Amino acid sequence: MSNPKVILVTGASSGFGAMTVRALADAKHIVYAGMRDIGGRNAQAAAAARRYADEHSVALRTVEMDVSDQASVDGGVAAVLAEAGRIDVIIHNAGHMVLGPTEAFTPEQVASVYDTNVLSTQRVNRAVLPAMRAQRDGLVLWVGSSSSRGGTPRTSARTSRPRRQKMRWQSATLPSSPGSASRQQSSCPARSCRTPITSPTPDAPPTNTSQRPMKPSTRR
Repeated sequence: MSNPKVILVTGASSGFGAMTVRALADAKHIVYAGMRDIGGRNAQAAAAARRYADEHSVALRTVEMDVSDQASVDGGVAAVLAEAGRIDVIIHNAGHMVLGPTEAFTPEQVASVYDTNVLSTQRVNRAVLPAMRAQRDGLVLWVGSSSSRGGTPRTSARTSRPRRQKMRWQSATLPSSPGSASRQQSSCPARSCRTPITSPTPDAPPTNTSQRPMKPSTRR
C-alpha cells in the first residue's frame, strides 16, 4: 500500500478486536493492538499477535493499554505517537459483555460495565484527538451493537452501553471547531460472527439460582 494508515484498536486481545487488527495488518496498514496487562493475563494474546506479524510479514504491534485507566491510555497513545509519529485511525472496540437478570447485578457491577464500555472512549479520545487535531486529519470508528435499537433477554445490564455510546458518537460528529478535521463513524459487527465474548462463567454469589449473573467476558 502506497499510503498505509497508522491504526490503533482498543480491546484487541480477542474477539472482534483480534480479528480486526489482523485484517487491517493484512491490508498493509500499520496496526497497534491495544490490550491490558500484556505481561500477564494477555501475555498469550500479545505473543500470538507478534507471531502473526512475523509469520505474515505485516506491521502488527502490541501496546499496553487498559482503557479503564487514564494513565495507561495516555501512556499507550504516547508510545504509538513516539514510534509511528501519528495516529490516523482510532477504533473504539474495547468492552465487557455481561449476561443475567436485571436484578442480579449490583449498582457497582453495572457502573463497572458502564465505565469500561462507555467512559473508556472518553479516556481514549482525550489522549488521541489532540494529535488528530494537530494533524488536521483522522478517523474515529466506534464499534457499536444492534442492541442499541433494543435489547435481548438477560442483557439489560449491558444494553445501555451501545445506546449511550451511540449518543456520544452522534454528538461527536457535530462540528466542534474550524481546526478539527477528524471524522467519526459507527459500525455494528455481523451477528453471525462468533467470538469468545459471551463465554458464560458464574460470577458473584446469587440471591437464588435464577438470579446468577454471568462473569463479564472482555474484549480488552
